[in-house]
Amino acid sequence: MVIKLLIGGQKLDLFKDENINLNSSIADVSDITKNTTDFTKSFTVPASDNNNNIFKHYYNANIDGSFDARIKQEGSIELDGIPFKVGKFRLNGVKIKNGIPDSYNINFWGNLVGLKDTLKNDELSSLDLSAYIHEFSGANVKTGLSTSLFSGDIIYNLLAKKRFLYNSDPADNTQEETLSNIAFDAGADTGIIWKDLRPSIKLLALIEAIENKYTIANGYTEDLVFSRDFFGRSEFENLYMWLNNDAEELNNSVQINFDNAGDINTGLSEIDLVENFYVNGYPSLVYIDIVPSTGFESIPYVVERHLDGVFNGESPERIGDSTKNFNTVISDRKHTFFVRTESSFSFTATIRVVGKSGIYIGTNYSATMSEQSIDMSVKPSSLIPKLKTIDFLKGLFNMFKLVVIPQNDGTTYVNTLKSYYAEGGLINITDFANTNQYEVERGDILNEIFFKFSDGETLLNKQFKTNTGFYYGDSETYLYDDENAPNKKLLDGETLEFELPFEQVIYERLTDLFTNEQTNFQYGAIIDDKLEPTNVKPHIFYNISEDVAGKNIGLIDELGVKSVVGATYNKISHVNNDDLQDFSTVFSNEFNEWDGNLIENTLYSNYHQDYITSIFNIKRRNFTYTVKNFPLRLLTELSLNDVVQIKDNYYRIDKYDLNLLNGDIKFKLINSFDNVINGFSPDRTVISTDYTAKTESVYVINLGNYTAVKNDTGDGIGWVTVSNSGNNLYFAFDKNTSGATRTMTVTVTNNDTLQEFDITLIQSSIPVTFDNNIITFDNNILTWDSNI
Repeated sequence: MVIKLLIGGQKLDLFKDENINLNSSIADVSDITKNTTDFTKSFTVPASDNNNNIFKHYYNANIDGSFDARIKQEGSIELDGIPFKVGKFRLNGVKIKNGIPDSYNINFWGNLVGLKDTLKNDELSSLDLSAYIHEFSGANVKTGLSTSLFSGDIIYNLLAKKRFLYNSDPADNTQEETLSNIAFDAGADTGIIWKDLRPSIKLLALIEAIENKYTIANGYTEDLVFSRDFFGRSEFENLYMWLNNDAEELNNSVQINFDNAGDINTGLSEIDLVENFYVNGYPSLVYIDIVPSTGFESIPYVVERHLDGVFNGESPERIGDSTKNFNTVISDRKHTFFVRTESSFSFTATIRVVGKSGIYIGTNYSATMSEQSIDMSVKPSSLIPKLKTIDFLKGLFNMFKLVVIPQNDGTTYVNTLKSYYAEGGLINITDFANTNQYEVERGDILNEIFFKFSDGETLLNKQFKTNTGFYYGDSETYLYDDENAPNKKLLDGETLEFELPFEQVIYERLTDLFTNEQTNFQYGAIIDDKLEPTNVKPHIFYNISEDVAGKNIGLIDELGVKSVVGATYNKISHVNNDDLQDFSTVFSNEFNEWDGNLIENTLYSNYHQDYITSIFNIKRRNFTYTVKNFPLRLLTELSLNDVVQIKDNYYRIDKYDLNLLNGDIKFKLINSFDNVINGFSPDRTVISTDYTAKTESVYVINLGNYTAVKNDTGDGIGWVTVSNSGNNLYFAFDKNTSGATRTMTVTVTNNDTLQEFDITLIQSSIPVTFDNNIITFDNNILTWDSNI
């Protein structure tokens, strides 16, 4: 087997007898939180003339433009002229003998390491999210709360740094800084104050922004493209992240910038505008004149004064040109002036100082400043929680136990480990493995596994920790010798703990305090145990379009006008669907705040459990087989998700070490208990969705050449369109205006193997709403022609 190493397209000379061992693994059994990649132990190549040119005589530090060993360099490995691995090389050093270079010491890593090199320490805030900038206004908040903005990429939810209650009693007018009655039908001032809410962004939009930033067009060596094997599933596409990175409101004021001294400094030397206004010589009147710019004449605003940074009075709300005077005394206290508004606003300010006593009495000096603006637009990149991009991705990889494999075409395959394994084939190495001599080991054992989110900062989650000993959503998994035995014992092993960079929030479903009826409104109070606003780590949740069911909520806009939010609103949820709860954002079996039911389809059960229970099965062993001269045709076809057959036994690949010089392989294998080869199965067989037009997906193992036949169960079949992208099967639902829940089944057949399965589709009906609370009829008899 002829091995060729290339750095930047240039072939390296190799020693004839140098062993180069490539280690390859996708899931490290000893640490289930890690995805690993291809790498080599350090090895040497000769300091030949060719290699000296490639490494630009690195041993000579006096040469300008030398090889940059501070970063890993793009490269690849070929076997017998066939591309085998793509990744990066690192130059570690040069050995000098008798005063001349003898060899270079290098390492190779697969491209997964390149992902970290590409993203570096960049923050999520560095992503270009300018496409989602929008005016922070009552109208946009209302639209984002009732439906969405930017085709669903931006929504508003009932996450607020205060408490909400629902009381339809007309006498209840609760509207305080820390507590709001959000019922529309209550007092005049009840409702959600528009500026108390923050937007949320779809996680897929962040993935797309990452891809758009790290491209060749922006100076990177290749485009960063993630496959949609997982990121294209509706279980991921319906996830959002709350955009909030501090405990404060969005800034709606600007300090007047004294960038022009006018004749004040020449006439009143005792006044210093440079340091934002000291009055050191005499008492005076200070007038602040505001002239709105063209187009902003109707925007209300207020002028504030601060002394030494502390609020010290303001004008009444103004519209158009205005003047506000402030008395000053002889003082060295620092004056600062602000303009505050609830909308974007541009203006020009003039400061006039009029003496009140002494030789300056009646004198009038002034300075007109440059135009200033208050930008009340929402910029997602400035609101996104503080988190490195690589840590965000690693959080997702760990959360869903994702396999991340760089492909030779430059793309990156991303899928759940469960689906990745299910896609594997069967490779029989009986004829090549040494079955007379091999090793069988116990392997590393875990007995306690802790899946944790970041520590909760909110009041309810802290109370949950006090009551239960752990935060909402965390999981403590214990592995026993016999789960069903009364005297079961923990396995003799180690403890593993890993923590996600995301934080859970416990929600509350509100009850109408006037009627004692449960409402359909669920919210999250982002407050601490002192009932004060707090900040949380990135919070990820599912969004559900929920019917208000006749109990309206109000929203108060920047003009103080209250209006009904709508017939539906965006409900925060830990599950993707209240009925089936196929997917969730918690590791443990928590009670759902919405209905009190136990969440059974958790992150652990959906993505981690099968893997953990199989590798810690009582029959599990670690096997080490040595294979001499493994055929290149099998090596190039070998995938880490393949099931390896040796005689009548089947194994999963933990890792393998390949000697690139002679083709010998040392396989680290685990006996396999899930030998479904070339399976054809969906990750769910029932989809239940709401009345809105939307697309849901089902991931199908080895979808390949398929046929999907829609079966009429009485509601027709024209309301769903079936398509696919890769192994994702998509069902595009039309809006349901029929007035009744409708169903159908879809039979999916693999045309090559004739395997088939059915998917049941259920879509609820559009909610019925009325313009007022009174329904009248002309007679006492109500009849319907059908059951609808």
